[in-house]
Amino acid sequence: MEKIYYCPHSKEESCHCRKPSPYFVNMAIREYNLDISNSYVIGDHPSDIQLAKNAGIKGIYVLTGHGRKHLSELDRDTVKKANLKKAIEYILNLRRRFYE
Repeated sequence: MEKIYYCPHSKEESCHCRKPSPYFVNMAIREYNLDISNSYVIGDHPSDIQLAKNAGIKGIYVLTGHGRKHLSELDRDTVKKANLKKAIEYILNLRRRFYE
C-alpha cells in the first residue's frame, strides 16, 4: 500500500468526499496514473459497489464484515464472493483467462 485515503466527515455533513463519491478514487488515479480498466473496488457495503460504479471501476462485494447484512440491497448483476481471498482469486482467474 502506498497511501490510505479516508473521509473524516460524518454522513450528516454531506461532504464531497464520502463514499459513494469517487473523489478519493479519482485522486488516486491522478496521483498514481492508475489504469482503471485493470482495477477493482472490493467491499462489504453497498456504498463500496456504488463507489465502483461512480468511478467506472469493476466492483466485487464480499460477504464478510457487513456483507451478509446488506446482501438484499445489491443488484442481481453484482459480483459477490465469500471473502477477500475469493475475490482476489476471481480477479486472478479472469486475468489468466484473458492472457491465455
